[in-house]
Amino acid sequence: MRGLLAGRDGVMVDDALLVADELISNAHQHASGPRVCRLALLDQGRRLRVEVDDGSRTLPQARTPDCDGGRGLLLVSQLASEWGVRRYRDHKTVWAELGLDGAGTSGHARHMATAPAERQADQAPRSPAGDQR
Repeated sequence: MRGLLAGRDGVMVDDALLVADELISNAHQHASGPRVCRLALLDQGRRLRVEVDDGSRTLPQARTPDCDGGRGLLLVSQLASEWGVRRYRDHKTVWAELGLDGAGTSGHARHMATAPAERQADQAPRSPAGDQR
């Protein structure tokens, strides 16, 4: 993936790697094989799409994070501009898309957005509202 995203901002690449890792990890932890991961650049390289197939038709479910996990889909929903699931007769594909064409284009990853000019240097940062899917 680093090769596919060569020349991109490091934070953007790290976010893409984290999203792919979470989708792949979920497929290995919660579903049977076969498992397949696909990466694609869309819209002339402005978006990255990550797709992970697994042998289960069970839909992924976000859960309340605890000491055993539950953060994967929360991270995906915060870093990806959108994500979803396509179900087939004998498997499913979980996918996520990330904007790559500039800061804050994912729509959710607050750390990728430029701080507003009117924010004072001594003002505490605001906590973002959590989007739930």
